[in-house]
This record gives sequence, C-alpha cells and structure tokens, in this order.
Amino acid sequence: MVTWNETCKRQIPAPTRRGFGRTLLERVFASEVGGAVKLDFQTDGLKCRLEIPDTRVTPRSAAAQAPPAPRSARESDLEGLRVLVVEDAALVAEDLAGWLRSAGASVIGPFFTLHEAKAAAGGEIDLALLDIDVDGEPIWNLASDLRARGTPFVLTTGFSPDTERPPEFANSLVVNKPYQTGHLHAALRRPAGREL
Repeated sequence: MVTWNETCKRQIPAPTRRGFGRTLLERVFASEVGGAVKLDFQTDGLKCRLEIPDTRVTPRSAAAQAPPAPRSARESDLEGLRVLVVEDAALVAEDLAGWLRSAGASVIGPFFTLHEAKAAAGGEIDLALLDIDVDGEPIWNLASDLRARGTPFVLTTGFSPDTERPPEFANSLVVNKPYQTGHLHAALRRPAGREL
C-alpha cells in the first residue's frame, strides 16, 4: 500500500467533477494493477491511498539487477516495419507502441479515434494493428479501406474471440487482449510476410 498526501495552507473545496487525472487513478490504474485507489479530499489537501497486490510489485533489488534483454533475431524481424496502431485505451496503446519500437518497428500513432486513424491510414504503412471497437465505434470501414489498398492488418479485441464480425472479416487475424507478446509477435509476422 502506498499513501500520498498533499497539503495546502489555504482551504480547498472538494472537486465537483471527475477530471482526467482522477479517472486515470481510480479506473485505469486500479484496473491495470488489480488494486484499489481511495481519494480523500480534505479542506487542506488530498490524501490518496493506492493498494497494489504484492504479485504486481517488483522488488527494487530485482529490478535494479535485471539488465535490459537484447533483441533476439526472432524479436527483431519486425525491424523497419511501419505499423499503424489504433487503440482507444491510452495506457494499452502506449505499452503496445513501446513493445513495437523495441522489436524494431516504426510506430504510426497510436491513434485513439477513428477520425485520426483514417487520416493517417493514407500514408505509407506496412501493417496495421486495429482495435475492433474504438471508443464505441466499429473499425470495419477503416479495415475495408486498408484491404482495398492492399495493406495487411491484424485485429485486436478485449471482447470474446467469437465477437461477431462482418463476413468479409470472418477469417481476419485476431489477437486478444491482454496481449501476450509471443502471440502478438507471431500474428504480426504473418501478414507482414516475415513468418519464420
């Protein structure tokens, strides 16, 4: 458990709305670590309590001793690929983009809305990674545009793998979230023509 206190000399009224930072802490952080967040707004400041399961904490000594793993030939076969990333969950998108960059890919995005993704999709892209549902909007029109241009793509979803898809995408590659990098890596190599 981590407790964080902020104090101020003047009185501060409790917030009347939920902003981005609070949403990030209470929903995203708690969900990502499987813990809980308690915010206690007081007149002289804020007390925040973060509860994180022991299984999600790396001991400082282990973290300090673990050297960064070098990329293997298997991991670096995404080298030079320009990958469009469309994912509406900011933390998932940034984590995914970081993993792709570490595997040698050039990331286009990530994009959190279909409007932004469609604008970027007209550029030079080798492969696209598309969340099936982007902030409540299905990705199918963008997937159709990419297919018409001959740009391969992999679909991603946090829903059931049996989620209904239009018939034209029934056989499209789908990777389920949360990502297992081995599965994701294999899925990306196939449409990129880099399967080992």
